[in-house]
Amino acid sequence: TGSGGTFVNVTTNGNHIMFRAMPALANRSLTAEEALFYALVQNRLGCEISLLVRNGNAIYDIMEYHHQFRVKVMSAIKNRIALEVSSENHEGKLVLVNVDKNTLQMKNANLVVKIDGKIIKETTKPLEVLFAFGSGESDAVYTVLHNDEISQILIYVPSFSNHAIEIESVSFLANIFSPFGIAAVLSAFAIVCASAVVLVKKKL
Repeated sequence: TGSGGTFVNVTTNGNHIMFRAMPALANRSLTAEEALFYALVQNRLGCEISLLVRNGNAIYDIMEYHHQFRVKVMSAIKNRIALEVSSENHEGKLVLVNVDKNTLQMKNANLVVKIDGKIIKETTKPLEVLFAFGSGESDAVYTVLHNDEISQILIYVPSFSNHAIEIESVSFLANIFSPFGIAAVLSAFAIVCASAVVLVKKKL
């Protein structure tokens, strides 16, 4: 490598080969794509999954970047993906999931990511995930990187043994028409009606 050179990483996994190349940094700040490359070089990226759901069927390709790291697709339907990840190395790792808009709805929807059934926090700053650290449950975090038709969901899993990861896209309308959403709307309507009654009484 050099000031005008190129960083190259080639990872093999059985019959899979992952090739990544990126120009050298020189004296400038990291972009999300560059930081993702360095996370791979520094062994922070545990696995990468590219997954599509078509006509109820899941088509996916998995790249495990460490021989101690394992990932399984437990289920995958439109707007909901369930994974199982495990590692013999207990150090926190990153999980990268690539999906298209026909697999997970991103527009007019709320994305929910859970680890072992617990919702984890989201950040709009990818570098906070790429350089995340800590081994506590509260250290788990994710971000979404959008690139044309493809979205990349990057998740930091703080520590390892076996974990279940759930990724679900819930439309705003589904939230409104859920039991909790209907209850909230009815409560708001009741408050508005009560306020209207008070105003009428004052006018009288």
